[in-house]
Amino acid sequence: MTDISSIDLSKFNTVNYLWPQMVDRLGLYKARGVFRESRDLQRMYGNEGTMPVIFEETCGLALAHIDLIRDQIGISCDGSYMVLVLSIPKMAIQLLKEI
Repeated sequence: MTDISSIDLSKFNTVNYLWPQMVDRLGLYKARGVFRESRDLQRMYGNEGTMPVIFEETCGLALAHIDLIRDQIGISCDGSYMVLVLSIPKMAIQLLKEI
């Protein structure tokens, strides 16, 4: 698990294409598996103040404090139902809501 507190998310652009790119690259079944693993990470090690993060290129996982997301991105969200997809090389983020 990676600590993303050292990443300045305010420099990232909010986009809508990271999840579709993951689905195209991995296939829907594997992409959904990564999403489920991120939610499992939240259930096992997170709390009401954290949100799971998926690194788009590697499918690595992390937990981020929702206060960090609110302060740096300006998005107030409930971490128990959201997942942040992050691409460091593309400087892009996408927020997904669990359905």
